[in-house]
Parts: sequence; structure tokens; C-alpha cells
Amino acid sequence: MKLNAVAIAVALTVSALASSASAATIVGATSVRITSAIPTWLQVAEFRAIDFSNANVALTATATASGKYSDFYFPPGTADDGPENAIDNVSTNPFGYAQAYAGPGYPGSAGIFHSETDSGSAFLLITFAGPVTLKGLEIYGRTDNGGGSRDWYNVDIRAGSSTLFNGMVDARNDAHFGALSFGAVPEPASWALMISGFGLAGAALRRRRSALAA
Repeated sequence: MKLNAVAIAVALTVSALASSASAATIVGATSVRITSAIPTWLQVAEFRAIDFSNANVALTATATASGKYSDFYFPPGTADDGPENAIDNVSTNPFGYAQAYAGPGYPGSAGIFHSETDSGSAFLLITFAGPVTLKGLEIYGRTDNGGGSRDWYNVDIRAGSSTLFNGMVDARNDAHFGALSFGAVPEPASWALMISGFGLAGAALRRRRSALAA
């Protein structure tokens, strides 16, 4: 019976731990740094950061980058491929590369962020208006066939200078879309279950040791 009590207590604790640790919990995030996982040109049509009220907190964020393609290759004012395009709430980019430029031979303005170089040092940095608890991240890549193979991203979520999460988003699919999901902060009931489970296990073990010593 005593061994059964220990087993039950441990099972309760493990169950509570499993339910609370089924996914990473992201609390107090202040920024997300995105780089190419290949590495190659970094191209992002849209980035979304969803909190537990299902709001896209990226819409109130700021976006900066290591540089944009047009800074080096096109005259000033003839292109629209800056980091702000990654958080403009427009995920569709039907013409991919061509849509990003308004110069001769390019039919319109953009919708994507396009890095200045194709090196692994290129980055897109999204800085939130304040610390946020994240439910998930979504990235829409370049949607034309020429760029779809590039839609693979490293994601570094930070709280200040500390990394909360490091992972990848793979959007190399027909939808040019990839996402990450995160766990909710454990409810007080879950913490209570874990604490009581540890307490029961400890008490049962102490009783068993006492019985063995008698």
C-alpha cells in the first residue's frame, strides 16, 4: 500500500509536469530576431506574434534590420523592401521578388522585407512595445517559385539580452507559411497539483523508511 501511495503521488506529479511542459512557455518577450536557416537571402512577407488574447502584438512593434536589398542595388526612393513590410499586416505577396521594387521593369510596391546580403549575418529584428507573453509566431515567406526555397528561418526570442527560445520556422511549402506554438503559463491548479504530488511522495517515503527502521 505504501509503495502504491508513492506511485500514485509520483504519477500525479509527472502528469502535472507533462501538461505544463508540453510546449515552451514564453513570458516577458521583448524582441524576436530572425535570420536565414540556410543561410541565403532573408525574405519575409509578414511576421506575426500572437498573444493569449489572440492579438497580433507585432502590429505595435518596430522592425529593424541589418540592411535592405535596395540600399545597395537600387537608387534611393525606387524600392520598397524595408523591414517595416514584415509587420504591415499584409501577408500576401503574389509576385514575390518583382513586387518589391518600384523601379523600371518592376510593376509595384511591396510587401516583403528583403535583406541586403545573402550571408548568414543578415537579420530582421522585431522589438515589441513592451514585454509580452506569446501564444505563437507566424512567418509568411516569399511566395513566388524563385524564392520559396528560401523560406526557412532561425528564430531567437529574447527578454532583453537573455534568450527565451531558439528554434526554426520552416515555410518551404505551398502556402509559404510556417508557425510555432507555445504553452500557456501553468494555472494555479496545476502548480497546486504538482506541489501536493511532491508532498505526498515525500510523506509516503518517510513513512516507509520509518517502518523499515522499526
